[in-house]
Amino acid sequence: MSSENFAEKQAKLQGLESGLPTSEQLYEIFGKVLAKWAYLPSEYAGIQAGPSAVLSLEQGVYLTGAFKGTLVVRADAAIGQLLVEAALGDASDADSAADSFREIINVFCGHFLTTCWRSISFGSFLPVPISRPSWPAEEPSVSCLVSVEGRPLEIRFWIDSSDRKKSA
Repeated sequence: MSSENFAEKQAKLQGLESGLPTSEQLYEIFGKVLAKWAYLPSEYAGIQAGPSAVLSLEQGVYLTGAFKGTLVVRADAAIGQLLVEAALGDASDADSAADSFREIINVFCGHFLTTCWRSISFGSFLPVPISRPSWPAEEPSVSCLVSVEGRPLEIRFWIDSSDRKKSA
């Protein structure tokens, strides 16, 4: 990535405290974390809308504090294996794949919150297993689809409808 390209991307991410990131900005934050922490390339694959494929890795983060929200990240099992391989050099343990996925979501959530709402305080946040029945009923406030070495990864973020005006 050229330094000019990086500077342009950084400029796009400035000033997000006034509202939600775009789908592309959500990807930029995740892509940077994935590249820096797991050395994995990724590509923006669009906005995630409607029903999605069955994906075996699924973690959610419930935000509390200045406003309430839900972050859901889902991925193909092979992405968990890629994360283990990047961290340990061996991708043979399925439990390690789930742990590695949970850890990258934890790092991503921290970067997401500080990039978008640097001066806002949130309660502690830890990724937890989540499934579709636990998702908020409305459409996500922002979402994106990511391709990691050709494998799907979905990111969805909801600000609780009662708190939407606080973040806008």
